[in-house]
Amino acid sequence: MSIEESKQALSLPKSSIEESKEASNAPCPLTRAEELIQKFGPFKSSIDIKTEQFTEVVSVTDWTPLMPRYKPEFMPQIKRALASPQTFDARWNLQEWREVINDKKEGLLVWVRNADEGCAAFKATAIINRSTQQIFRVIGDDKYRKMYDPIYDTGSFIERIADQTFIIYHKTKSVFVVGARDFVLILHFNMTPEGVIYALVMESDRNDLWPESKGIVRALMPLGGWRFTPVPGEPNKTRCDYLAELNLKGSIPGFIMKASIKDQGYQICKLRKAVECYLKDHNLI
Repeated sequence: MSIEESKQALSLPKSSIEESKEASNAPCPLTRAEELIQKFGPFKSSIDIKTEQFTEVVSVTDWTPLMPRYKPEFMPQIKRALASPQTFDARWNLQEWREVINDKKEGLLVWVRNADEGCAAFKATAIINRSTQQIFRVIGDDKYRKMYDPIYDTGSFIERIADQTFIIYHKTKSVFVVGARDFVLILHFNMTPEGVIYALVMESDRNDLWPESKGIVRALMPLGGWRFTPVPGEPNKTRCDYLAELNLKGSIPGFIMKASIKDQGYQICKLRKAVECYLKDHNLI
């Protein structure tokens, strides 16, 4: 027997204790909650409007482990936000919708219905030949908002109340004889495991966070926003669904409301152009 063979014969197998020590020193896999916290980073409620741009939405299916990060005073708003994708789906699927626009050239459909508490409601759908995340980047960058939203004037972030969830201020332009309106809203976005992105706004019940201004009517928006669904088998195509429920307060002439609904419905067509502009500006195409 050679010296090397003798050494190998005399070598003892690792004991179970040694193997256990090595196993205990191995890094433990992160839980989903830990992965999310690592992804989001330290939670900060303050926001710098100049730097706040949203380029990615993270899929969160269980918010429970994240709740200790947030202020208790905003829990009612947070719970409302987390339920908003299901609320959107339920409102979208109501039977009361009445088709008012079928633009075959643009591939656009628009419906209206009478909502509760004096609200007018409409929804619109069309296809955009870009991915859900590409489109989300555009609506997440305020610089491009006026390219597709005909009545948007100004907006500000007031406070981050949860990950991917904010209190915001939103002001519309005066339209014909209708004066400017403003809102204090919750903004929330999330993505399902299937890749469907929701970017939604809803009433905050926190008008105290932004005092009313003379000459501007404080209006209500129970629910509004976007749902971006990947077209099966075509990852660079997205079905864009837009829904809004509005109570603009005051007396609004019927022809004004009809024109406003048409303009809002055609947002999706304008968003197509805004997406292409964004991608070119950022050298992504």
